Amino acid sequence: MEFVWHYANWRLMPEVVSDGHLRPTSEKFATGLPLLWFTTHQLWDRTLMEDVLCSVRFGLHAEDARLVPSWQVFAGAGADTAGFVATLLQTGANHDEWFATAEAVPLGELTFEVLQDGSGDWACFLDDEGRAWKPADPAAVAQAYLEDEGRTRAERDSGA
Repeated sequence: MEFVWHYANWRLMPEVVSDGHLRPTSEKFATGLPLLWFTTHQLWDRTLMEDVLCSVRFGLHAEDARLVPSWQVFAGAGADTAGFVATLLQTGANHDEWFATAEAVPLGELTFEVLQDGSGDWACFLDDEGRAWKPADPAAVAQAYLEDEGRTRAERDSGA
């Protein structure tokens, strides 16, 4: 395995590109620790459920020294291990698939991909025919999101 992946919804792209880093948060798994989570699952993040639409993913080399296996994250940290395990069980994910880092990771140290369908268009569903993860430019995806949001907002405001 070459990469572990941090999957996200594309709505986060403008903030991530502006910041230039993926940053740890205490929101994922509600562990109480600010962590940046990566999974070994090569197709998608089973814990994202509602966020799987219009996904992007950031790859970090699996051997990166900043990565810590999930069970080590909780050892002696006073984190909510039960909440983590409960979330994984609800989604069918395996704790052995998860690694975390407490450090922000610069975008330049990550590979970036978007989910596309067989024609090269944005694939918003995992079951889109011919869908595959393809390399992309994070700034272009952030700009596409902003343009899409602008169109959506204009249509909503005009009553269309």
